[in-house]
Amino acid sequence: MRTLVFAIAVMLLVPCAAWAQTHAGDVTIAGDLNVGNAAAQPTDRQLVLQNSSSNAWTAIAVQNASTGYGQWNGFFFGLNNQNDARFGHMGNHTMGILTNNLQRLTVTAAGNVGIGEIVPVRKLVVAEHYGSNGVLMAFQDRDTGATWDDGFQIGLDASENAYIMNREYTNILFGAGGGGAADMVLARNGRLGIGTLTPATLLDVDGEATVNVLNVAGSDMAELFDVRAEESVPGMIVSIDAEHPGGLVLSSRAYDRAVAGIISGAGDLEPGMLLGKDRTSEEGSHPVSLSGRAYCYVDATKAPVQPGDLLTTSDVPGHAMKVIDYGKAQGAIIGKAMTPLVSGRGLVMVLVCLQ
Repeated sequence: MRTLVFAIAVMLLVPCAAWAQTHAGDVTIAGDLNVGNAAAQPTDRQLVLQNSSSNAWTAIAVQNASTGYGQWNGFFFGLNNQNDARFGHMGNHTMGILTNNLQRLTVTAAGNVGIGEIVPVRKLVVAEHYGSNGVLMAFQDRDTGATWDDGFQIGLDASENAYIMNREYTNILFGAGGGGAADMVLARNGRLGIGTLTPATLLDVDGEATVNVLNVAGSDMAELFDVRAEESVPGMIVSIDAEHPGGLVLSSRAYDRAVAGIISGAGDLEPGMLLGKDRTSEEGSHPVSLSGRAYCYVDATKAPVQPGDLLTTSDVPGHAMKVIDYGKAQGAIIGKAMTPLVSGRGLVMVLVCLQ
């Protein structure tokens, strides 16, 4: 057995009597032991410490002769004079908790805490030195599961990438305001909502946003409109619908000054910027290209189309044609052709610029 001073006493941390009893050497206790009150019965507890003073601590202290004795030295655990449970090291030394002969938890004299780290240099350090699966902290609800792949996890993966994962397959909420309300959500489907907790797209911002440079992968700027037509497909030209304010209709006459744009999405060109949000109209909503590049259906039966030609509406519903009469074309131009169409009808890439 290791020989040290094992003091079982009423430890007074206010100016009172010091140790009730001190024994130097090894101690063996068989059966129950009652310290502090001879009249009390230990009942089913093997060791009972009691203190009759209301101004003192009741504690067990473990001290080493090399560092000195006294009520301010060593490791202790017990109750303070407010009946609060306390344990710790009274000296300027580190305290550790071990399992399987390895130190798992460390608290330094400066108050730094290490989990898996015996020399923590921050207020909390979580480390793993004995495996290759990374190091993670997990917050789990035992009612829904407490296995390795449950709960909210944060830490480093095996490649030392920062890792944040909600393995409950629910949303992750972020909040900075008072009242516990969330301001941002990372939904379980990967969508990020800022100012909304129900993002409808991959990034959904409900409010203003400021950027220095916005890089858009699409080809045109489009706005959602209701289009009144039995058949309206991407690439067709639409005009203002005089019978339905705010709506559009397929163009159906040449040199139509009510021309509004091209239904976006034909060919391999998709909208880059989409204005409008309401897709609930009974008539349906279509992205209509107002600027940029878009494919457009063109009728070249009257005149072939070459890159650079101005395009206007034709008598064929939804189709453009090359401008021949520039006087009539004023206010009815949809844009400039960027690819040719020698004859017949087909798709032509258009640089949309209404004029």
